[in-house]
Amino acid sequence: MVGGRRRPFAVVPWLFAAVVAGSALIAPSAVAEAPQFVCGANEYENVDRARVPRPEAAPLGT
Repeated sequence: MVGGRRRPFAVVPWLFAAVVAGSALIAPSAVAEAPQFVCGANEYENVDRARVPRPEAAPLGT
């Protein structure tokens, strides 16, 4: 404090922190369903990025 007075710019960091905290409480949270990146056990992703069933293996001994 200089001359018994507070400097006005000392309040700015506190004001900024209050605005950020308030906006975090007010803003809607981004909630989305998680995308499925992994194909099923009997599927694979082809070059067109489509999930297709795996080909069946030939029976043993043929």
